[in-house]
Amino acid sequence: MVLLKNNFQVIALEEDIFVFTWLDTSVYMKEEDYTECMENYAKLVAVHKPSGLLADNSNFAFPISPKLQDWTNETVFPVGWKSGVRRVGMVVAPELIPQLSVEQAMETRKGQQFVTRYFDNKAEAYKWLVS
Repeated sequence: MVLLKNNFQVIALEEDIFVFTWLDTSVYMKEEDYTECMENYAKLVAVHKPSGLLADNSNFAFPISPKLQDWTNETVFPVGWKSGVRRVGMVVAPELIPQLSVEQAMETRKGQQFVTRYFDNKAEAYKWLVS
């Protein structure tokens, strides 16, 4: 069930798993767009309380600055944890810089609370999350 769709993201709920998909238009995002997208995620995760997150970064093309990584760590990750998210399956971005910025965000102290695995495709990530 699709919960939200905008110019940069689609957030859906499949069983007990949030599926957060970045669209290829993420290449045009500005910092404000990124924060709005992540705030959308935080609001929805607080309401629906999924056990896992599948983050499909296969079209993600926005490099997350260190400042935004810190903001994500302090603002978004705690909401996910408090709402019950324990496992995160990440479908990797094909572009090196955006992928490294995602991994750096997940390596922060609060990002490390989650059991995180990286996958080449959505099906494998989803299978791991529901296992």
